[in-house]
Amino acid sequence: MQLPGIKKTAQADFLMRIDDRYASEPILKARQIIQRLYRESNNLYPGAPESVHRSHIAIRINEISTDINASDDYIYLLNLLDFLETISYFAKRGDILETDLENLMGPSMDFFFTIFTPRIEHRRNKYGKQSYYCELQTLVEKMNKKKTDN
Repeated sequence: MQLPGIKKTAQADFLMRIDDRYASEPILKARQIIQRLYRESNNLYPGAPESVHRSHIAIRINEISTDINASDDYIYLLNLLDFLETISYFAKRGDILETDLENLMGPSMDFFFTIFTPRIEHRRNKYGKQSYYCELQTLVEKMNKKKTDN
């Protein structure tokens, strides 16, 4: 009788740990960098569709990756990307429900995947590992498919 209650408590604890990590200082710094890039795009392209802003941010992330003076920013961004891959892996294993991730992060998973896609592709090609960030890609594609099916 107690097992379902214990499992529910463990799942809630796991979600709180994910939420805490998402609110941790390194992840917040990455989100601040992305927010700064988003505002930069809004200033450059006022009234442009969201796809333009996402493309601008993706280009700027690639620029940051090669700028020796922006190494700290790039490490924060990679930390966020690695976090997204980790929680996607947990979702694949069934340790966390996709609906829980959607409730915690809203549309951010798709947004993050879109802005990081050029960087992901670059890393896959550079290291010859097409499996880099495949869990994130699979999860986002699955979430998007659910949206279009509904």
